[in-house]
This record gives sequence, C-alpha cells and structure tokens, in this order.
Amino acid sequence: MRKVLGILDDELVLSKRKKNHYRASLLKRFLNVVIDYLTVLNLSVFVGVLLGLVFCGLGKNEWLDIFQNDSINISIGCLVIAVYYISCEYFFEGKTLGKYVTKTSVKNISGKRASLLDILIRTGYRFFPLEPISIFFGKKQGWHDSLSLTMVVDDED
Repeated sequence: MRKVLGILDDELVLSKRKKNHYRASLLKRFLNVVIDYLTVLNLSVFVGVLLGLVFCGLGKNEWLDIFQNDSINISIGCLVIAVYYISCEYFFEGKTLGKYVTKTSVKNISGKRASLLDILIRTGYRFFPLEPISIFFGKKQGWHDSLSLTMVVDDED
C-alpha cells in the first residue's frame, strides 16, 4: 500500500519535501477537460485519416466497410484516449496539453509525481460511464482522481 503523508484539508496537501500543493480549481479542471477533449478529437481524426491512407495505399479499399462498425470506432477511440492520457501524464511529468495551458499537473496524494501504475489506474477509471459527472459528487475531484489516489494540483511558480 502507498504511504500517505496526509491531506491537510480539501485544498492543501503537504508532501514529504515540505512543499505545499494546492488542488486545481474546478474552472482549471473544466478547461483541462475541454482542451484535452479537443486534442483527443483531433488525434482521432488524424488516426482515422492515417488508417484510411494506409489501407488505400495497400489496395485494401474495403476498409470503409470496417469503419462502418461502431465497435471498431469505439475501440479505436478508447485506444486513442488511453494512449494520449497515459503517454502525456507519464512522459510529460503529469501534464497533458490541457494541463500545460492551465499550469496544473497530476500528483499522487503524497504530492509526488504519479507513478506509471497510478496513471494506468487513473486512465482506466476515465472509461466508467458516469465518471465525467463524478466531479460533482464529493470533494471536487472525479473518480479517476479519488480511486487512483491522485489529484490535479496547481504548478509551483
């Protein structure tokens, strides 16, 4: 089990190095969602076009029939979402494009950088059907935060 040094209140978290981390506001969290959604949407279009070009280049014009299947489209969309969040939050120190814009990042509840396991769990919970509205139940954090023991905090200046 992970060591938790403690949450002082709903907003302030004290890490082992005695740095204060303040949870990001709901406005910043909303902006993160909007920016990341638009980024994922554009990535999905790019992947679709790329797959189309590859299949047409290989002479496989029946790819159009494959992409008429909703299950294939949903699977590709979920894969794009997972790759986006996992790669960004792991390789860019807890930041997606939205978090770069709002100057926030993902930390574990001890205030340290989230581990790959934290990020995998966090990303998995994003696929729960009611997760997008879970931020309105409880402590201004979604299930992908609370269940993975992570949080989005303002960056230090």
